Amino acid sequence: MLEASGIIYLLKPYHENFGKRLVKSPKLYFIDTGLAARLLGIKTAQDCFIHPNRGNLFESLIVSELIKSRANKGMEPDIYFWRNNLEAEVDIVYQDSQHLKAIEIKSSKTFSPDFINGMELWMRYSGSSSEDCSIIYAGDRAVSWKNISLIPWNSIADI
Repeated sequence: MLEASGIIYLLKPYHENFGKRLVKSPKLYFIDTGLAARLLGIKTAQDCFIHPNRGNLFESLIVSELIKSRANKGMEPDIYFWRNNLEAEVDIVYQDSQHLKAIEIKSSKTFSPDFINGMELWMRYSGSSSEDCSIIYAGDRAVSWKNISLIPWNSIADI
């Protein structure tokens, strides 16, 4: 009922097997991040910045915005996540024309080279190039690191 009413979204795993065992259970995201924050007891923006679930809320916000952006373009969501049995994960995987694209979501406002660890493993397993990988973060500058685009959170409508 929560999924049918648009309150939550179950993000399905990407099932392509790249030679490793994959996690096959969906991830649950609150589409209404305001409701999720309220249920967590977050009452102010300052509370959100210090809350231990800040990263989860930010990831839910980005997933929600990607779903809405794709719907506004007349597209089905058709987004997935990828995780192997060793807990290596890429937050969003989707097909764009002939290319398999990957997005990692980070709630930090500053870049850290550790952001690309999961992406490098993904590229090794999937054969994707760094040009097909992006990181959406809470910062405000679009930059590139090892040919992986860092996209500010407020620019995701362009994806």
